[in-house]
Amino acid sequence: MKMNIRCGLIPALAILACSVQAQDLDALRNRAEGGDATAQSYMGLLYHNGFIGDAPDYKQAVQWWEKAAQQGDPAAQYNLGVLLFNGTGTPVDYKAAFKWFIQAAKQGRHDAANYIGLMYEGGKGLPQDLTKAAKWYRMAAEQGEADAQNNLGVLYINGNGVPQDLVEGYAWIHVAAILLQKNAKQNMEVLADMMTPEQLARARAKGKAYAEAYIPVKRIRIQHLLIVPDSQESQDLARARNRAISIRHKIIAGAPFGDVAREYSDCPSKDKGGDLGYVVRGVMQPAFEAAAFALNVDDTSDIVQTTQGYHIIKRTE
Repeated sequence: MKMNIRCGLIPALAILACSVQAQDLDALRNRAEGGDATAQSYMGLLYHNGFIGDAPDYKQAVQWWEKAAQQGDPAAQYNLGVLLFNGTGTPVDYKAAFKWFIQAAKQGRHDAANYIGLMYEGGKGLPQDLTKAAKWYRMAAEQGEADAQNNLGVLYINGNGVPQDLVEGYAWIHVAAILLQKNAKQNMEVLADMMTPEQLARARAKGKAYAEAYIPVKRIRIQHLLIVPDSQESQDLARARNRAISIRHKIIAGAPFGDVAREYSDCPSKDKGGDLGYVVRGVMQPAFEAAAFALNVDDTSDIVQTTQGYHIIKRTE
């Protein structure tokens, strides 16, 4: 059975590209250097994903994420932990990685809880403890973390840290497979050959129940429209916000969102009518994510402010 250790870092999406092409990078850097944790975390993303310079700069990403992590930014704490765990842009330091994963997990980062489980299971920088590994995997699995669901299932199959239970193991891996966890489908196929028809029937029923209980809405499809202020001066911010409000009125009055985005948006996604495709939790700035995931299909958000500017968001799927 295959466990899973993934890079885990927030991917670069179209919305990230918007900030580099439409936002004054100097203004963002100034905010970061002035101590704004969200801007610092964002600078780390830009450097990590190669949006500044010709290639990713992991050392700069480490530096910016460390600044943001020290101020309590959970995304930065998690991402910094991953780099320290993998030795990317910095020497491997399991003790420091564990510290940041713990802090991120306390703030609701379930992917960090999965990494803590991995560290306990593998004895990475701390004594191996399979019981604690199972505890952390379960904590993340019950919040919809697919890697943790697969990893917990494997523990049940092998009886590591928990009583051996093929039915329970299959149920968790079934949920992970629905969420497209990369090893889960293969693990299910191997496990199915190990089970009696009666066990398999019970496992499938339990897996269905677990799927209903432990699969949150993690992926939605959205369009967005971005208005970028000319500067961070109060009058420019007010002007940009008022412009966004006026544009939103057009949409609420019935103008097609895509047409309005093509005409007014400052984001390169305007060429696609503002379509950002499918997005998942943990990718976007907190205010943007909260607004996007609060929408029902076909709903349009109020004005949402981020470090990029002012957004209008529509959920399409």
